[in-house]
Amino acid sequence: MNNLRRYTLYIENITDIAALILSFAAAYLLRFYVFQSETYSPQAYLQLLLAMIVAYIILDIVYLGRSDFLGRNAAAELRETFISVSFTTLSLLVYVFFTKTNDLYSRIFIFTFALIAYILMYLLRTFVRRKILPLYRTGKGAEKVVVIGTRSDVNRILRRFARHPDWRIRVVGLVITDEDCKGQYIEEIPVVSNFKLMLVDLVRLEADSCLLATDLRGEELEWLMNVLTDMGKVVHLNIQEFDLSVSIDRAIDYLGGCAVVSYMPINPLSGRQAFLKRVLDILLALILMPLLLVTLAVTALAYKIESPGPLFIDRIRIGKNGRRYYQHRFRVLYTDAERRMNHGENGYTKWGSFLNRSHLARLPQIINVLYGDMSFIGPHSPSLVSFLNYAPEKRKNLTIKPGIMGLWSCEDDPDNLIENERSYVEKWSLRKDIWLLTVMILRYITFQASPRLNMHYSPEVFAEELAFLKDYQEEQKPLVLPPGTYSAPRDGKAIGYAVVKRAFDIVGSLAAIIVLSPLMLVLSIVIMTDDGGSALYGHPRIGKDGRRIRVLKFRSMRQDAGDLKKLLTPEQLEQYSREFKVDNDPRITDVGNFLRRTSLDELPQLFNILGGSMSFVGPRPIVEEETTIYGSDIRKLLSVKPGLTGYWQAFARNLASYESGERQEMEMYYIDHQSVGFDLKILLKTFGAVAKMEGAK
Repeated sequence: MNNLRRYTLYIENITDIAALILSFAAAYLLRFYVFQSETYSPQAYLQLLLAMIVAYIILDIVYLGRSDFLGRNAAAELRETFISVSFTTLSLLVYVFFTKTNDLYSRIFIFTFALIAYILMYLLRTFVRRKILPLYRTGKGAEKVVVIGTRSDVNRILRRFARHPDWRIRVVGLVITDEDCKGQYIEEIPVVSNFKLMLVDLVRLEADSCLLATDLRGEELEWLMNVLTDMGKVVHLNIQEFDLSVSIDRAIDYLGGCAVVSYMPINPLSGRQAFLKRVLDILLALILMPLLLVTLAVTALAYKIESPGPLFIDRIRIGKNGRRYYQHRFRVLYTDAERRMNHGENGYTKWGSFLNRSHLARLPQIINVLYGDMSFIGPHSPSLVSFLNYAPEKRKNLTIKPGIMGLWSCEDDPDNLIENERSYVEKWSLRKDIWLLTVMILRYITFQASPRLNMHYSPEVFAEELAFLKDYQEEQKPLVLPPGTYSAPRDGKAIGYAVVKRAFDIVGSLAAIIVLSPLMLVLSIVIMTDDGGSALYGHPRIGKDGRRIRVLKFRSMRQDAGDLKKLLTPEQLEQYSREFKVDNDPRITDVGNFLRRTSLDELPQLFNILGGSMSFVGPRPIVEEETTIYGSDIRKLLSVKPGLTGYWQAFARNLASYESGERQEMEMYYIDHQSVGFDLKILLKTFGAVAKMEGAK
């Protein structure tokens, strides 16, 4: 059995057992709680549940291992589900007959279980195959593959990948060896390099492996494979002779339907070892989560008093196989640390110094562990510059996830470190991880950890935090507005209106968040299930008085929506440059299209309203590029908070454009006539538009 078949079988087993247990529970509740008409023994039904699981395991060993879960159509799935449920049900009847316990069980229960199991197992299997497995391909766990070969070979590989449902892999780049196509796209996959620049470009690319489909042979092929494995990449060598559809067993693996022989840079962790390590990481992260939450609360309070600003510092780090991720840690410096140090003062906050000395500043990396970017024990996670300067021996050690701590945190000799980390990866054991964790925790408690864990001894980390805070201060600077004579009214009527409006915003947004939180949770899950990306995004906009804000929305576009040249036609690019939107936008997902038509993508802005950066009613929040469109009227536009809805959105929206000037006129009209009554009129109109699904296009 090849790896794809084996892993898929595990997923099918988990899906089926979940369906059987849920069906058993549903039948049990229906028979003995909803339609209770006789006494029953919970212990006896527990034994029947165990018998059901044993029966399924027998079915798995005898039959399921030979079936093709990925290749089934609807009719085949109905047949396979019928076989699985029928075998399990008959096994229960046989168990009852031979144990002579038929007086303990209800026949109605068994047949109810069979009916529910048939429906539920079919639905769950179909959902997993069509939604969950393709979602894995877009997530962090998928193997990122670069295909290397001639133009014709690459096209052949991509056609085979498109036809094959291998959910474990995602092609992230192409290297064309016989043409210079760098920067172009083939089947929406970027050509990242050519043969001459390949060795330079692949070091920087986030990829786990390379699939070679080249016509190189002998010494040239051996040289290329050695160079790629020195980068820490797994090399899959496609052997076309084994792609033939012949009915003989072959001791070879397949990647996206392509027969390959795989060469590893070092001996990797087995699937069982990787699973155990991941389970240990999750358990430890959950155990330490209360400590993180308490530290977060204390840090928020301390910085509210001592140094208002961001709580976390996010730094780009290199993880497994060169993957980039944002590594989190608590801020330990004043937001104006650079100015303080220039005047001879200490740049560390009092609380930050404690976080640093106690190593609690690294505690937010628990989030990285839960998210799958890091492990508790592993190699050091370098910056991009450091990674590019790594020797091949050191780069190979990053074929597993980096660690919050590891041998690097207690070993000062670089030569010994590389050798010891290699031994750790190739001879990993759960006992070794637990031992290292115990040693490092004791060192933390006694303040005897390696200096490299302490920020005071890391100029690179110190400089990164200073740069982060410098960028933060720049972002907090309001937009410099052009000269103008407009001044917002400040009489009693205007002040009273502002007070009433803010009170309504607070009460209304808080109530809406509480009532709509289940819906927002469901929408978040649906969005993440659709293509694996984050459900929310914060778009930078310009708020009241030119302050820079981030407007929250549910993501309605593809993850690569920023690549305009790839996704938009020349005509759409021209329209986007004028209107900052396009008709029939190909970047919008199917789920996103529904969210926009129903305006549900705007729901997260309730948090902006509660926080005070937006209001329920006001002008549409604009990006910085749009400020030039308003000319001297920009001061007037930014004299009020932007709104979740407004006069333009409710009464014209897509019918009034910047090009015609109608949108600007409508925004100015609202500012001149804003009042409680006008706001209520706009809100009522908005509710009517939402009910008719007249959302953004």
